[in-house]
Amino acid sequence: MNQKVGATTSCYTGFDLQQAVEGISKAGLKYVELSAMFVVCDHKGDLAEHVMPEFMDDEDVIALQKQLSASSLTPMSISGHVDLVRSEDVAALKRRIDLAARIGATIVNTKTGDPASVEETKAFFRNVAEAAEYAKDKKIVIGLETSGKYFNTAEKAVPILKKINSDYIRLNYDTANTIYYENVRPEEDIEYGMEYMVHIHLKDKIGGKEDYDFPALGKGNIDFDKIFSVMSKHNYSGPLSIEIEFDGKHGETVEDVDKALQDSCAFLKQFVEI
Repeated sequence: MNQKVGATTSCYTGFDLQQAVEGISKAGLKYVELSAMFVVCDHKGDLAEHVMPEFMDDEDVIALQKQLSASSLTPMSISGHVDLVRSEDVAALKRRIDLAARIGATIVNTKTGDPASVEETKAFFRNVAEAAEYAKDKKIVIGLETSGKYFNTAEKAVPILKKINSDYIRLNYDTANTIYYENVRPEEDIEYGMEYMVHIHLKDKIGGKEDYDFPALGKGNIDFDKIFSVMSKHNYSGPLSIEIEFDGKHGETVEDVDKALQDSCAFLKQFVEI
């Protein structure tokens, strides 16, 4: 398989952007997913708010581009998590789409939020439609991530994506979240979503539902032979973003994250060119 392989800077939650880009570059990767989360997410670590469009002017954007270039990294996507049940979050997603367009990234990933009523579900679809039109104008694709309660597996996601019915709203598949949120094995589930796949978070997992343990790739219990077999079967050529999540409770150093990312890259070389 020959495609863009990078890592999300959220691997470096608790560390700054410079440490993240240096670590990703040292691992031998050429591409990066920038973490620009807007809402409080449900993981147990601190947010990796490495890029915040709310506080960036033109000079800041230029400085970001120079920072990435200095580490020989090309931005492939932005992790711009918002809650699309909340109408006020659409503006935040648009700011992330604007930033992606300026720096040459083509995908902005986000969570869906968890609509808990008929009215909230209607709000979600209205907000997604508005975001899709904006993304279309900017030539950016929005990747809805498998997470939470509403959109946590490909099998659940596909009917929602069919209802949205937009080429600019696709699937960002997280290989560990299906287990964490729903106890569903990604090796079987990923097949449901390949028609809509635009971006994949490669994340390993130890334990079952709600066990917060996401180690270096190859150190968990996900069968990546099967995952890559499905990708190959469907000729998937979109970006692959390595994601490692530490819970912040064990005093991991930046060197620990560097090592986990380097180990992940070494593991991936059996499947894909880096």
